[in-house]
Amino acid sequence: MSLAPVAEQFRDQYGVVSRRQALTAGLTDGKIQSRLRSGEWSAIHPGVYALAGVRPTWRSSVVAACLATGGVASHRAAARLHGLTSSSVPVEITVTQGRYRYLESVVVHQTTQPDLLDATTVKGVPVTGVCRCLVDVGTLISHRYLQELVDRAILLQEVKWPDLYETLANHSARGRNGCGPLRRLLDDADATERVPRSQWSRMVGSLLRLGGLATPVFEYEVRDDDGTFVAQIDLAYPEHRVAIELDSIAWHLNRASFQRDRDRVNRLSVRGWTVLSFTWEDYVRRPRNLVSIVRRALDLAPQPDLNADRGDIDEYPHSDREGAA
Repeated sequence: MSLAPVAEQFRDQYGVVSRRQALTAGLTDGKIQSRLRSGEWSAIHPGVYALAGVRPTWRSSVVAACLATGGVASHRAAARLHGLTSSSVPVEITVTQGRYRYLESVVVHQTTQPDLLDATTVKGVPVTGVCRCLVDVGTLISHRYLQELVDRAILLQEVKWPDLYETLANHSARGRNGCGPLRRLLDDADATERVPRSQWSRMVGSLLRLGGLATPVFEYEVRDDDGTFVAQIDLAYPEHRVAIELDSIAWHLNRASFQRDRDRVNRLSVRGWTVLSFTWEDYVRRPRNLVSIVRRALDLAPQPDLNADRGDIDEYPHSDREGAA
């Protein structure tokens, strides 16, 4: 039996191939039909074929469903592919809305936000990322079982706690339904112990980028004309003089820290800065509102003079700052 010229696809895809792949490899429709008539190939789904003599498996069925729809393995199938469970699960995929087609014995979900799938490949199978998998599968299983999957994902070092919080905020910011189970699980964790402050700053920066805003400058130092240090800002848009401060009870739970924070805000305010303060609750539970407030502040701020002498700006970034993307 000749496998050429699609041997590589059959080998890498557990004995299945799509019509498009076969045509790209050099076969014609006539040759494809000849293989089907001879029994060398058999049709699994429209435009997807299996090689005779190769025993079908759950994994080959997942690949076939993805090839037939352009989708990716998701939900319970993604949990199995990522090694979070070894239980028997259905062939389950997610496709972009409008590309749905009925496939026998396949659970098909649709999404209007394919960029949030965080698609990757596991042993030749297209699949959602681990964090997105946990968002999806949480709507189908018990809280206890979801906790087991999260624990296993962390144990396998597939994800870290900050990854889960960031995924939750990013999905909530885009208005995606189904975040509740993962949110309830994360509510039981102590975020101030799980997420370092510097990591939280970068998570907020990612959220702002997802919301269509420019990347802020991290750990930005403000100085007077004579170089005197005024304040260091968690995240800043220097040209607009918009400062973003991240507040947490755990990080400010004493009178001295509280007073220093107020003094810093006052020093920045009298120098023309708009200071916005957000809490962990704002980030996790109201991410869309957070982005909206920052966008509004930037819209209201004086626009930078692009012809101005950059040497006259009285703020100098910290040496370790991250520039705008």
